Amino acid sequence: MRATPDETITSLSRALREGQLDAVDLTKLCLERIDADDTRINAFAVVFEAEALASAKRADEKRASGLDLGPLHGVPVALKHNFDCAGHATTGCCEALRDNIAASDAEVVTRLREAGAIIIGKTNMHELAYGGTGQVSSAGPIRNPRDSGRLAGGSSSGSAAAVAAGMVPAALGSDTGGSVRIPSATCGVVGFKPSFDHISVRGVMPLSWTLDHVGPIARTVEDAATLSAVLTRSGDTAALTPSPSELRIGVARFPDLALDPDVGKRFGQALAAFKGAGHVVDHFDLTYTREGHQSWLAIMYPEASARYERLLDERYSDFDITVRTQLEAGRHVNATTYLQAQRFRAFYGRHIAELAASYDLICMPTLPIVAPKVGQSRVELPSGTVSTQDAMTFSNLTANMLGWPAITVPMATREGELPAGLTLLRPVGQDEKLLAEASALARLIN
Repeated sequence: MRATPDETITSLSRALREGQLDAVDLTKLCLERIDADDTRINAFAVVFEAEALASAKRADEKRASGLDLGPLHGVPVALKHNFDCAGHATTGCCEALRDNIAASDAEVVTRLREAGAIIIGKTNMHELAYGGTGQVSSAGPIRNPRDSGRLAGGSSSGSAAAVAAGMVPAALGSDTGGSVRIPSATCGVVGFKPSFDHISVRGVMPLSWTLDHVGPIARTVEDAATLSAVLTRSGDTAALTPSPSELRIGVARFPDLALDPDVGKRFGQALAAFKGAGHVVDHFDLTYTREGHQSWLAIMYPEASARYERLLDERYSDFDITVRTQLEAGRHVNATTYLQAQRFRAFYGRHIAELAASYDLICMPTLPIVAPKVGQSRVELPSGTVSTQDAMTFSNLTANMLGWPAITVPMATREGELPAGLTLLRPVGQDEKLLAEASALARLIN
């Protein structure tokens, strides 16, 4: 069987189990795809070619001996460059951390290895995960595989780009304000941010310890669920239970952020598909979003600065100026402002929970725009001009503030159109329900 890395984990796992494919051949195919296309995209910061092939050989030997480690056995997976991988540098694509060699694997990397996954390399990312564009990186900017003149989004830019380009079946990212979901939406793949602390962040370079999440990026919801089942602390099964035949879907409107007409049209078509399948679709205004954005910044900034303060003093010039500016700004957020932001966060969580109480799940466009052009700093929307960074994060940070699970799935895209994503959310702890419902709804719009 001549499989390709852009097939689903489900199909690749079946081929590996049935002996139609072996892990070494699949890993070689991924390496060939990276070698052929990554000059254009710059998705990878480092590729572990020799290690990956050796790991694939061991995976094949274990399978030949009768040992089956599960659906990831022999499947290549990429890591964002802020995940510890023993013996390799964890830089967050920041020159100031070039000497930061990991002594051990991050907990999620250990889980991947135990499940038989092949760690193929580390993906490029926005420096320190401190931005939503993917333009700032010591390894160079990441390009969108759908159009190399466009941004990949960030900060898990390379992870999403690598999956979208068919270089690897799946990858891991981190998410502090949308960093798994933003690039997944712009690149046209699935990105899942679980409930807060549902997947361990131990051994993942922190940006904001009360907002950080780890999540998978894959081609389908089913593949994301498979990865989540391996990574979760509870060890839940990957099987998706059938979702109810009729869902009550609450569509969140952002009063201060109007959609690009093309995104709005496709979002409307997706909602029509939900209605056509018998689901109830209702709209509501998501209020206090501007205050939520301000509080998110007032939490993230000082937490990031506390983490990198000493390094900033020691290697000031090794940080990109945009990242350096944010780290300096965080030093000036006083304790009162930080605590007020955390207090608002608690109120905001209760407020959103009340708004969402009438619905099974919440739905919104992942982004108000398609991928902006490389170098584009501002975007025009019907509601006015906003910075590219704000357009990327404004509707996504709510899930991080609340700790709710959120998943972006691609909306239907015609030939010549750029990808756009649709986000679904549920309250904390309802990850498996969300994945099951997202699987059913994604089939309706693709």
